[in-house]
Amino acid sequence: PSVTPGAAGRVVAVWGPKGSPGRSTIAIELAWQMCACERRTVLVDGDPYGGDIVQLLGVVEELPGVVWAATAAGRGAVDPGTLADLARAGRRGPALLPGLARADLWADVPDHGWRAALQALRHSFDAVVVDTGFCLEPPDAGLGGTPRGRNEMTRIALEVSERVIALCRCDPVGVKSFLWAYEALAEVVDPERIVVVANRCPADGRAEVAGLVRRHTGRKVAVFVPERPRDADRARRSGRAVSEVAPGSDLVAAAADVAALVGAPVPARGVLARLAGRT
Repeated sequence: PSVTPGAAGRVVAVWGPKGSPGRSTIAIELAWQMCACERRTVLVDGDPYGGDIVQLLGVVEELPGVVWAATAAGRGAVDPGTLADLARAGRRGPALLPGLARADLWADVPDHGWRAALQALRHSFDAVVVDTGFCLEPPDAGLGGTPRGRNEMTRIALEVSERVIALCRCDPVGVKSFLWAYEALAEVVDPERIVVVANRCPADGRAEVAGLVRRHTGRKVAVFVPERPRDADRARRSGRAVSEVAPGSDLVAAAADVAALVGAPVPARGVLARLAGRT
């Protein structure tokens, strides 16, 4: 796709604490929903502990990933036109920047290069969706007294994002992990940029989760994503997004609501439709 000189898209990070809150699944579905209305959308696997996006999407060919992008951007050797040619996930899916093939490769992603790569992606696409890691612990000083740490990939992605989707898994352990980790998130990100999304949430547990989140963080739960294991399993087995294999799923409708909240011009459905008084 062509790139408009000087144009800049939005960066949306998907974060959640330890305990499998569903970061990759929500990032994939969010990217698909944004891509439906903003064709120039890219999905970035930015998990410094090793990414699963390519496996979840059934991508088997070798594609340039975050190590290449950060290294090249750090040298000033990448431009928006180069990044705009990234391969797409499926015929109608977003462009894809794969993550680390092995967890130990995080050290090959220079901090300044990673920041530069995200900025270059911003100028290559209308929307950049980044699947991040869970840990926000700041780095220790390295051998030369320079801060260096695995979690800087996540911290930098959060810092440069216009919106951060903060996932809370709706069970006692998931809620506890979210509440404990939220304080660290709020130290990295202005809370006004945080959109709290409750994932895998049964209908009869929404009020309790919403109350706990509001009481302990001061934030409202913006969207409740239902647990639909059958749809998610079908997507994983086929190496595609739920948006592709089960477009009528209410999990997809919830992802569309999240996309609308971060600025994508998608039709109001689900929660947003009800708030607007629609049927």
